[in-house]
Formats: sequence, structure tokens, C-alpha cells
Amino acid sequence: WFFKLPHKDGNSCNVGSPFAKDFLPKMEDGTLQAGPGGASGPRALEINKMISFWRNAHKRISPLLSAY
Repeated sequence: WFFKLPHKDGNSCNVGSPFAKDFLPKMEDGTLQAGPGGASGPRALEINKMISFWRNAHKRISPLLSAY
């Protein structure tokens, strides 16, 4: 089941992603976590961090590469 997460702009707004920067500290300190038996929650957070790292690295590195 899913629960509505609080949006920083008020209850009338929907959260785009629970992996947004506003929620990462709450996930890391255990305030926001997967339900009972949800062992995949920490793994999803880890994968999200890796994807974010490589996405940012790609934006930074791609213009530096020359193609022949």
C-alpha cells in the first residue's frame, strides 16, 4: 500500500518522487522506510544514489570527450 507523503508546498500538491532530495535525509535516518518485509527499500535508495551520481557525471564529462 502507498501513503501520501507531505509536500513542502502543502497538502494540495503531490510529491513527484519519494527519492527527491527533500526525502533522502528522512530515508537515511529511518524516519521514512519500506513497510514490513520491505528489504528492497534500502537497495532502491542505494541504486538511486548510483544513478544520480552517474547522471551528474555524464553531464559533466560528456562535453569534455572528443569524437573523431
